[in-house]
Amino acid sequence: MNQEIVLMEEGYPIFIIEIKTLESHMVDFEVCEVLAWSADGKNVVRDKELYLKGCIKWDGCSHVWFGSEDRDGYIHLCGKDSWLKHNEIMTFVWDTCTKLITNFDADEAN
Repeated sequence: MNQEIVLMEEGYPIFIIEIKTLESHMVDFEVCEVLAWSADGKNVVRDKELYLKGCIKWDGCSHVWFGSEDRDGYIHLCGKDSWLKHNEIMTFVWDTCTKLITNFDADEAN
């Protein structure tokens, strides 16, 4: 399964969540940050890089790795805007993935 879910900002894709595995009790995902778009006004993604990858289980237990393996979890947040986008994508991933897990237990996850 390779389902893509896009987080948009002002008509531009800024993050793309790729669902790698979806089962009734868990979801594996990768999130890429969009770095460049086409110049033709159609906002086609031209360049992206791995931002994070992880797994969320039915009980809300989550495992998250930032960046590619050679970056050892390092993530560069350049100014407040980057902090806000980081918070936005983390919340978006949680909300999106937990809705996909059919056996997700919201009471257990709190």
